[in-house]
Amino acid sequence: MNSSNSILKEVYFKHIVPIEASLPGTTLEALEMTCTHSKFATMSFDTLVVTNLKYFSCSLQKMPNVFMSFMTSMAIKKNSPYKEILRIT
Repeated sequence: MNSSNSILKEVYFKHIVPIEASLPGTTLEALEMTCTHSKFATMSFDTLVVTNLKYFSCSLQKMPNVFMSFMTSMAIKKNSPYKEILRIT
């Protein structure tokens, strides 16, 4: 952990390191772990949760007014035909 914040370091070494090897590798695994571990929560895209609800061993709930805003981008090859389409839209 690369942090100068002593509280973050303490939380990391006390709560993350002991279970680090068993942490989920995918978002779907994380959502299932939310069902099976009482002290585990997951942030995910709404669509990922809704389209996979039937695969979880519990009923997941969306927390109201909890969200993150972020930027996203799309990578394309130089001279890609999509560049003009994306410019128009």
